[in-house]
Amino acid sequence: MPKLMGTLDAEVLRLLVEAGGEVLGMDKLYEQVWGRPVGHRINDTRELRFAVARLRRLGWPICSSCSRRRPGYYLARHGEELERFCQRLTARGLKSLSQAAALRRLGLPELLGQLALEVSG
Repeated sequence: MPKLMGTLDAEVLRLLVEAGGEVLGMDKLYEQVWGRPVGHRINDTRELRFAVARLRRLGWPICSSCSRRRPGYYLARHGEELERFCQRLTARGLKSLSQAAALRRLGLPELLGQLALEVSG
């Protein structure tokens, strides 16, 4: 298993594991970590979102649901669930890159080529 970055990361992961693949809403996650309700939904939850991003970069299969009924984070229970989430991430990233290409008056393949050169060079 990958190493954790810090105690917040460990706590977030512990809570997600205990949820057993069920969606854990941001409000509930915040309350369980800090023991108080969320005050400002965006500002107060920023560190939790950063913790989730760090855990994902370490390879933990943390997915998110944007459903109006059950928004939040959960651990993928199987490969298909993780693959669906990765496909959503990829589509979102390509949409953003398409917008950046259009603003620069480039085709997406041209922008991707430039980005590849920047990364390798």
